Amino acid sequence: MPKRVTRKSFHYYFVLDGDSLKPIEKFAIKREYDNLYEYFIVDDSKLRGKPIIELSFIGSGYLSAREYTIDDFTENGDPDYSKGKEVNVLDFCDKFDLSREDEREYKEFKTTYIPMIREIKDYTDKMNIEIIFAGYQKKIIKETIEYDCPIGCLVQHGRFSGCFNSVKGLIYQLWVLKLIFEAINVTQFVHFVSIIDNKIDNKPYIRLEQGKPVPAAQVLTPYDGATFWYEFQLYENLMRPDIIFVRGIINQFDDPQKLLNYIYNRSIIIECKAGNYDNWKREVREQIRYYRQIYKPKYLVLTSLKPSPRIRDADETFSPLQPGSKEVERFKEYIRDVFIRL
Repeated sequence: MPKRVTRKSFHYYFVLDGDSLKPIEKFAIKREYDNLYEYFIVDDSKLRGKPIIELSFIGSGYLSAREYTIDDFTENGDPDYSKGKEVNVLDFCDKFDLSREDEREYKEFKTTYIPMIREIKDYTDKMNIEIIFAGYQKKIIKETIEYDCPIGCLVQHGRFSGCFNSVKGLIYQLWVLKLIFEAINVTQFVHFVSIIDNKIDNKPYIRLEQGKPVPAAQVLTPYDGATFWYEFQLYENLMRPDIIFVRGIINQFDDPQKLLNYIYNRSIIIECKAGNYDNWKREVREQIRYYRQIYKPKYLVLTSLKPSPRIRDADETFSPLQPGSKEVERFKEYIRDVFIRL
């Protein structure tokens, strides 16, 4: 029997068993390893007649899917590209063989997070802006936002939950950011040139990358301009607030200490919690106190997707802040009021 090789570094292989998409390792009779790859030895006869789906990660996300048969694989385990056929990756979003707990999380994603994604996309279309995901975010969320499907997590058999929690947290942060834009009546996104992104068009954008002093967005409002940062971090090992923004357009952010001095007593920090209260209640007071000590915000607000008590160390708590809740309008009114008073 020839050796069948799957390279988990860039390509994920699944077997379509009826209506269930199962990872190839479930059919392995033996595993081998080298410094780069994990190899699965399979019994050809068990896979004959079953489509083998290759989901390929190309730079910024899971962009393609091809269907093969077991006979399309060469002796060294690679598929013969010419024998495969391109298929729509989105056709498989609801076919992954998930554990009961993962299935529960995916159901919550569809009922809670897809409405957020659609609100985000409606807003970016309305304002004629785009979202640029950089660094870690680029790999796990770009396709989720674009296609309403967390394909980058679904392919990670055995590591789904950790990836999914990251994606849900990012979506919630972005949705809360969208609420802030609406609250302060943003009229225009300012196009700022970022060499990092190599943008050559004039379309303004929101740039999401953890731990950078480069703004996520600069906007104009009826009250004044505003500059926003996403998971702001000036020095290594500093905790990163989810969202921090100030009144005014800040164009010099290459000197960390000057920037920090500027935002002292002039900023609003928003800390976003997407998980259950029990998962973050032990850390939140220390987190808020740290933000006050390092960043000295004028206002510090906590939002929780799920029910939580009022966090007394925060200036205000909004819970549950989610699509359709009464807290949405209360949050917007509060943000608008404190922004005007900055």
